Amino acid sequence: MIDKGLKGLEITFLKNEERGGLTFQNEYVARIKVPLNGVVRKAFLDLEKDFGVLLGLHEKVNFSTVEGISYRKGEGVVLSGRISVGQWGEYMVKTMFVGEGSEYSNYDRLMDASDKLIEVVGLWMEQSTVPTAKQMLMDFREMGKPGMTQALSEYNFDEMNAEDAQKKAVELLEKMGAVVLMQEGTVNEF
Repeated sequence: MIDKGLKGLEITFLKNEERGGLTFQNEYVARIKVPLNGVVRKAFLDLEKDFGVLLGLHEKVNFSTVEGISYRKGEGVVLSGRISVGQWGEYMVKTMFVGEGSEYSNYDRLMDASDKLIEVVGLWMEQSTVPTAKQMLMDFREMGKPGMTQALSEYNFDEMNAEDAQKKAVELLEKMGAVVLMQEGTVNEF
C-alpha cells in the first residue's frame, strides 16, 4: 500500500511471455494511484494478527500494519509492514516465508486471507472503484494523517451532504499535494 492505501497500491507481478520460441518470466510493476476502497483495506487488516504472531511481537508492539505481501499461490507468503515498538519508533519489517509444511499453526487461515487479498486487489484493479468523498474523509480522520484528524474531528459525516463532502475532500487532497481535475457539475466522483 502507498501511504496506508490513501495513495493507492504498488503491485509487482510476474508474467510468462514467449519470445523467439523461448518462455521468459518477466517482472512488471504497476502503481495504481486510486485510493483503496474499504474491501481492499479490510483484506489487508485481516492479515494483521498473523503478521504480529509471525514476528513474535504481537504483545510487544504498540501497533502493526500490513502494507505488503509477497505471494506464491499454493506455496506461501511473506508479509511486510510497519510496527511501532514503544519509544523506539516505527520500523519496516518482513516476516519469514511461511509455506506449506511450515510449523505455523494458522497456515490455512493465513493462506485463505492471502488468497482473498489477491482476489479483491484483482477486482479493484479491474474496476478501480474510488471511495466516496465521505468515505475518503472518514479514512483521513481514522488514519491519523498529520493535520487531518484534528481538522476533521468537528464534522459529523452522517449529516454532511455529498457536495460538502466533495469540497472538503478536494481541499484536503490538494493540501496533500494532489491535483484534482473534475468535470463541472460532477458530485461525489473522483
